[in-house]
Amino acid sequence: MKGHLVRIAFYLATPAIRLYRLIFRPGGRAAACLIRNQGEILLVRNTYGERSWTLPGGAARKKESPEEAVRREVLEEVGINLKTLEFLGDYFTDRRKNIALFYFFAEVPEREFKLNGWEILEGGWFPENDLPQPLSESVPRILEMYRSRAR
Repeated sequence: MKGHLVRIAFYLATPAIRLYRLIFRPGGRAAACLIRNQGEILLVRNTYGERSWTLPGGAARKKESPEEAVRREVLEEVGINLKTLEFLGDYFTDRRKNIALFYFFAEVPEREFKLNGWEILEGGWFPENDLPQPLSESVPRILEMYRSRAR
């Protein structure tokens, strides 16, 4: 029941958060991680916003580095404690959001994950060439960063 109420709160708060960002343009930092196991990628769908499939991750706290943020967010969202991280790259969103996004890669030995239930609606492992739809616009960008690192 508690998880259901939190999902409703996230859903109801999303328009207000978007309006606040549009008016005040607060900026910020966020980090996400491309997590692979046996050639498949872990994707999640949030309980709020557009609900497209995306990578685990989220906003960095004030004194938190992007690496610390992605480790914390992945642990909170899917229960995976990332051992080794590789930095893939970063970019800034459009002027409306003014957010610096940092992307990382991690290969994990286990396929087991546990969704937190109140922020994450569902998750799963998917082959790179058969990703679910709708897909967040950031996922293809991060996959390209991942592929180009080996070139």
